[in-house]
Amino acid sequence: MGSCDWTPLQAYVSNGSFPAVRNQLLEEWSIYNYIPERRETPADHFFKTFGKFSAAKDVDVRKMLQWTKDNAVGQNIAYMEVMLTGPKGPRFDASLEAQLLAVQEARNATAAAHLLGEVFQTVDAATWKDITDKYLAYGTRVLPPLYVFGGLAVSFMASQASPLVVGVNLVGAETDVTALRDFWLHMQMVRYLRQKYPAVRVALHAGEMTPDLAEPQDLTHHVKDSVTVAMAHRIGHGEDLPFEDDVEGTLKFMLKHGVALEVLLTSNEFVLPQSEGDRHSFPLYFAAGVPMVLSSDDPGILRTSQTEQFMTLAYKYDNVRYADIKAMVLNSIRYSFIKEPQLKARIYSKVQDDLAAFEAEWLSKKAPFYDMRKLLP
Repeated sequence: MGSCDWTPLQAYVSNGSFPAVRNQLLEEWSIYNYIPERRETPADHFFKTFGKFSAAKDVDVRKMLQWTKDNAVGQNIAYMEVMLTGPKGPRFDASLEAQLLAVQEARNATAAAHLLGEVFQTVDAATWKDITDKYLAYGTRVLPPLYVFGGLAVSFMASQASPLVVGVNLVGAETDVTALRDFWLHMQMVRYLRQKYPAVRVALHAGEMTPDLAEPQDLTHHVKDSVTVAMAHRIGHGEDLPFEDDVEGTLKFMLKHGVALEVLLTSNEFVLPQSEGDRHSFPLYFAAGVPMVLSSDDPGILRTSQTEQFMTLAYKYDNVRYADIKAMVLNSIRYSFIKEPQLKARIYSKVQDDLAAFEAEWLSKKAPFYDMRKLLP
């Protein structure tokens, strides 16, 4: 294996070449200057960025979190669920992976639950520690099955044991060949752990696919399975729903059980080009009354903000009124994974007060830039 010579960024600062290097880094770490004709697909570029800035993100996590909090304050964000790399799982016997793949091939949920129980004992015997802040822990769906389950299991354990870990997610490109192959098994894993730890909250990226990125058969069930099999409390993206079987049934299930949709407008439009404009699935969920929250997904990579998500929503959808936007703001607390009831109530009350102050300010203006009365129900 060859070696790699590393050059500290400070050296580029000293010789005056840092501006050019900075632009190159931004192009690799984000969608800055992204030109489709010169680069990989939007989805490939987006998901490749995560491995490119790992060296930088681990230098000073506290400083990174403080910047994130300061940035949130500037946008009047009252609460965040930060997703950081969680505790590591144990190593496994290779034979277990073959057994898991065989169970998946047979689509035997009972056998899957039994085998996952055996694997769980291995995970439970391992140690995990070093939780440093409130966050969402996660498993990574593009890894081999045992390591997906290991990551999910220790994440559930951490959330059950610590007030610092408010929930669990499953991340990674949903259209990755391994993620597609193992999707059924992943749903069984989350279901098993949900039943073992019923108090742990789960958010899943689901339906982050469009026909240009996946085969027709893969577009028929990801949202439905995420909410009915894996029993997720929230899902993100949900873009393949128009192509799924039993669309109406899935929407009714989400509405009945209070499963919220994380609306990721900028993310969907970049990663999933067929989700642009009128082809976005947002109107489908909106018309059905599914509870929704707005999220920026990965604002650093996408060079966006939470504020821009609200602006985008207001500009693109004429039927969305101020009352709807207000409901989404309040939903961000209502459907958050905050564990402490008193803290949740206090933050919710603060957001209500902030909204009331905003409304009073605009309604009191003699000649407001935009007449709020036109937006109120």
